[in-house]
Amino acid sequence: GKTLTTLGDRSFHAAAPKLWNDLPGSIRNTQSLNKRLKHVKIRGKLRKGIHECANERHAYDLVLLMKILSVEEKARQLKIQVKEERKKNVQLLNKLKKLSQIFEEEQWQTMKLSELLSCSKVVSKRSKTY
Repeated sequence: GKTLTTLGDRSFHAAAPKLWNDLPGSIRNTQSLNKRLKHVKIRGKLRKGIHECANERHAYDLVLLMKILSVEEKARQLKIQVKEERKKNVQLLNKLKKLSQIFEEEQWQTMKLSELLSCSKVVSKRSKTY
């Protein structure tokens, strides 16, 4: 039928049962009209507060997301730095290996030279004794 838009006993006959059932039991069971109105006003304020809280929650989520993204960016930069440090360490290790090989070769040559010198001294002493 016809949609009722005037205030009166029958104005909200379609919506009233749903609205009434949506109210918490403590409000529905209250006998005093003033107490019911007080509860409804508080409920309206709570809904407004919930809406504001939801907006704050979205802002909080955005801030948290921005922090996560910045942490991920920092982690990516640190990962790049670690890779660069590893490359430097590998290069240093290779240089140390080369220096170690050079040192070992020089030690080997020094040892051979000292053996040759000692052999030549022995030979020269023998030749003098003959």
